[in-house]
Amino acid sequence: MKYFSKSARPTRDFKVLQSGIEQGLILSKEYENHLKNIAPRLPDVTRSFVLTAWYRDPKSHDCPHDAWLIECSLKTDIDDRQTSNLRLVLLGAYHDRVLILDYCKVTELTLDFADVPELMMGDWLHDEFDVTGSGLVSHEIQWQNGLPWRIVSQRVKFTANPR
Repeated sequence: MKYFSKSARPTRDFKVLQSGIEQGLILSKEYENHLKNIAPRLPDVTRSFVLTAWYRDPKSHDCPHDAWLIECSLKTDIDDRQTSNLRLVLLGAYHDRVLILDYCKVTELTLDFADVPELMMGDWLHDEFDVTGSGLVSHEIQWQNGLPWRIVSQRVKFTANPR
């Protein structure tokens, strides 16, 4: 992950905390600029949620921040065995929404469950979108537990439903 990383251990040192907050604000602004730059290359269905304010606002019930993974499924198309689709189903942070991310035509998938206690990923901490050189959507997710996930696909669709 380029703009966000797993948070450092808690500290009571004010200077360290202040420095971390300032660095986080700088990186957040840089990531916003990055999204604006890649926006024209994102598929419409992906751009429709990635650029919205609510997607990055932890106060929004549809924001994935602090959501929990409740399902992860990979399906291969019967007619085209070279096409796989991934679905992540999350319980929103306020436990009143089910958030679904559908990845169409996945070409690269790195889901690391090593050293994850009882396969519980914990809270969704950060995520980053990018566009690869070949025009595919790259999505990296940092969970509370484990290494970042990376999913590269043709497009990503987001939906949110009442629980």
